[in-house]
Amino acid sequence: MSEEMQQASVVESITAVWACIEAFKFMGSKRLSIAGPYRHFHLRQRLKPLLEEAGFEVLNADGEPWMQDSMNPLEIEEETVQTIIDFVPTVVKDEADTVFLPGTAWRGLDAVEPLEQQLGKTVISVNQATIWLALRRIGWTEPIQGFGSLLRKLV
Repeated sequence: MSEEMQQASVVESITAVWACIEAFKFMGSKRLSIAGPYRHFHLRQRLKPLLEEAGFEVLNADGEPWMQDSMNPLEIEEETVQTIIDFVPTVVKDEADTVFLPGTAWRGLDAVEPLEQQLGKTVISVNQATIWLALRRIGWTEPIQGFGSLLRKLV
């Protein structure tokens, strides 16, 4: 999709999913735990196979319990960072080297740093990965503090 967008617009482009895959590779991720704001079906039947096809072992893909009955994006964006910080450790597998937080409307970016400190694992959110890849594409090399190890390692 990114290549088609580039050809149509003659402007370099990226997609959020591609940014995540590139970020996982850059960080040396092999075994993922996915914790997100979606129904299990979407995480397990759509996202998990996509990431496995890209070469990662997905140990689990779990959505927040309250989202199993709702898919209202307005509810996702209104969720507090603390709720994310409280939820994620309840589903992360010990053997995972990386925790993935999908959901562009979810406030996962703000939860990355505290979760990395709490879990002792790399945590990558979709928005963080997209920012990281965009910055790399324009040649940005200055580390960005406070949003996880990925943004501290731009080179």
